[in-house]
Amino acid sequence: MPEIKLKGSKQPWTKSSKKQRSFKQDGTPNFEQFIPFYGSTTQGDSRYSSTRWKRVREVVLGDAPTCPICMNLGVVNSAAHVDHVRLHDTEGISFYDTRNLWGLCASCHAVKSALESHRVSCPYSYNFSEAKEWWMKAVSDAKQRNK
Repeated sequence: MPEIKLKGSKQPWTKSSKKQRSFKQDGTPNFEQFIPFYGSTTQGDSRYSSTRWKRVREVVLGDAPTCPICMNLGVVNSAAHVDHVRLHDTEGISFYDTRNLWGLCASCHAVKSALESHRVSCPYSYNFSEAKEWWMKAVSDAKQRNK
């Protein structure tokens, strides 16, 4: 049997130790290093497969079919994911509230989700439009640092 040459790790199923999470002295995340995404916290949520969510998703993507973060960076990408700007089910924010939803491309959604998994979020005092602007800047900065 021929030998298969592995690139990189001899155990490709193990996590790489090259890019560990790091924090600055004051406890804030170090954005100069890529922050990996460890998986969705909403995988078991049945609301994402409901007819109501599918209709709301269709409306959101129909209103804004391009990713606003990529547009801010000067790139045109189609929005394929619908994301909650602020956490739903907290402070009376409904899961289906279209003011709290926006369409993002897969790349921007992954970066925003990675930031959220590391407890990075916009200030609670911001309204939905201010929160969108805050996230646009945070995700844009993270994407440009990782180029």
